Amino acid sequence: MERSFENAVNNEYEAFKYSVEQAILRAKAGDKGPLQQVLKNLKQRSEAGKDKTKDPHIPAINKLMKEDVWKEAEALLEK
Repeated sequence: MERSFENAVNNEYEAFKYSVEQAILRAKAGDKGPLQQVLKNLKQRSEAGKDKTKDPHIPAINKLMKEDVWKEAEALLEK
């Protein structure tokens, strides 16, 4: 992977992760709406971007979806 692309993927990953973390905090405080929306949007974007090999957002989202923070977010929505 080209270094600048790898950096872009890492930057996008951190931004998406922060969004999910903040939505988790809101969900724990009683408002699950933002968490539902962020997970829905990221899943849709990942699916729609499967053929976009030069878009750093897609590998960033796919990486995030394998992380514990994603699992925690999904578990909160199941409650």
